[in-house]
Amino acid sequence: MKRIIVLILLLSAVVSVFGCGKDGRDQSVTTPVTTTEGEHIHVFDVKDTSAKYLRSEATCKSKNRYYYSCVCGEAGTATFGDGEKKYHDFSAQKVDKKYLVSKANCSHGEVYALSCSVCGDKAPYGVFYIGDKTEHSFTASIPDGKYICAEATESSPATYYKSCKVCGQKGEQTFVYGEPLREYTEEERSKHIPISLTVSLYDSKNVIYGFTCNTEEMPLRPVLQITADGVTAEYPAAVTEEASYNRDDELITYYVIKAEAKLEPNKTYTYRIYDKYIGVGSEEASIKAVDPSSEAFTFVNVTDTQTYNETNGEPFGKILSHISGKTDFLVHTGDFVEWSKYESDWTAILEANRQYLSGLPIMAVSGNHETTYQNGINETYKHFNYLIPDQKSTNRGFFYSFEYGNVKFIMLNTNDLHSSKLTDEQYYWLLNELKNNACTWTIVTMHHPIYSTGFHGSELGLRSQLGGLFAEYGVDVVIQAHDHILQKTKPINADGVPSEANTVKEGNVTYTIDPSGVIYMMSGAGGNEYRDVYKPDKELYDFALGVRGPSFTEFTVDGNKLTVIMKYMNGDRAVELKRWGIIKNPAK
Repeated sequence: MKRIIVLILLLSAVVSVFGCGKDGRDQSVTTPVTTTEGEHIHVFDVKDTSAKYLRSEATCKSKNRYYYSCVCGEAGTATFGDGEKKYHDFSAQKVDKKYLVSKANCSHGEVYALSCSVCGDKAPYGVFYIGDKTEHSFTASIPDGKYICAEATESSPATYYKSCKVCGQKGEQTFVYGEPLREYTEEERSKHIPISLTVSLYDSKNVIYGFTCNTEEMPLRPVLQITADGVTAEYPAAVTEEASYNRDDELITYYVIKAEAKLEPNKTYTYRIYDKYIGVGSEEASIKAVDPSSEAFTFVNVTDTQTYNETNGEPFGKILSHISGKTDFLVHTGDFVEWSKYESDWTAILEANRQYLSGLPIMAVSGNHETTYQNGINETYKHFNYLIPDQKSTNRGFFYSFEYGNVKFIMLNTNDLHSSKLTDEQYYWLLNELKNNACTWTIVTMHHPIYSTGFHGSELGLRSQLGGLFAEYGVDVVIQAHDHILQKTKPINADGVPSEANTVKEGNVTYTIDPSGVIYMMSGAGGNEYRDVYKPDKELYDFALGVRGPSFTEFTVDGNKLTVIMKYMNGDRAVELKRWGIIKNPAK
């Protein structure tokens, strides 16, 4: 009898705690129980991620938290996590020594890193300033024409003003550089002739061109001379001493000359890099300045030219001969040369194609052959003059962006990674670029692919980090490289799934209308190293081809329409392979 009474009391206690509508939350109960009176006992073991069970949204420290629920729909008090943690918001401005990046200088007050408002982690990219500036530090001795104090004479070298090592402002103290004026032999002069001349869109919005070349011996007074309408203007040039190797792996020294000049859109100029003291310069070249305000323009993508010393840059030259005069600028997706550490490889591709490259702006990203392959050194930055944002190092490549017309170009560096993903520094820079983008079109350029059916295949770490981000912020096209094949995906959404798309045919081009996803493509190889594809997933890819010739892609942007033509060179003849395009927000 006592046992029956105890059992009844226990059952009553259970009913009083877990009866329907009560607040009992015993997670040890795993199956619903109904009392003799028909009352339901809650068992909170259901993981339902519906919004009504959300307790708190994900942060950088935790996933979304949801209340366990009962099969009847009642929510419990215990919670579980689901989904992914969010990236830090890095919105807090805290003046604390642990966030101090640098002390005040002549350009700004103290610099502090932004921090996460949730966990307090320091931002790898993004700062704020506070306090007063300091005095200049005029300790830099840079032989740049803009600092010239007195020209060289027969008895003394040129004198330059020292400059502020922080902001570059000219000081009052001076230093001497070079040697007194004298006559030079033809052999001496030949070693000062500029070679490997390239041009770039240093500041595309303001039509400021960047010019780069090198010399074997130290330049004494290089200047950029530009002529238009019978008038010649001189622009100062800066000199840096650089190191490289010859084919015997012996360390060599050479000198890089860089200059910038603001030009007028659509105007034709002739120019040269000229050493005023030695009396020798590059051959005159002609260039027609671009018009970055135009919403109708053409650019060409070439990649993986990978020139060896002995190939003399001829495959790339065939492409350049075809596109010469037909494109506003060229986007190179990396692996310019095979052995970046050998300056002779650079000379081979740049000198052999001087007639084209001296008048065609090149906007390049760093490939693994410029950085990590066979102990390569990042030579890209030495051969092209780009305006790049502050970043920790350019030893393993660099990242930057530019705008042209209604297109935002984001040029990523996929060589400097951490755990197979972009470093935090580059990731948050990218996030900032995407968030603050008002252009109609967004094109991302990167060497290593996150969607590829080639030999190396997809970089899954980068895909997990960037695929959803690109889709979320409406990236239209991602231009990839590295695998030397020609391919195009269907529009891929944030979940990595090809999305349905409406199309329209205009002439012989099929346009995708407002794709709800990102198109990933490759232009093959602009050199002579050709590869095959490996079983493309037809659900993801529209096509993937191995091409036996130097290949490239022409992009024409015209307002809300993007037309893409993919070609390869068969001898001296360009053969069309594929056409496709995108139309955004068509008129109703």
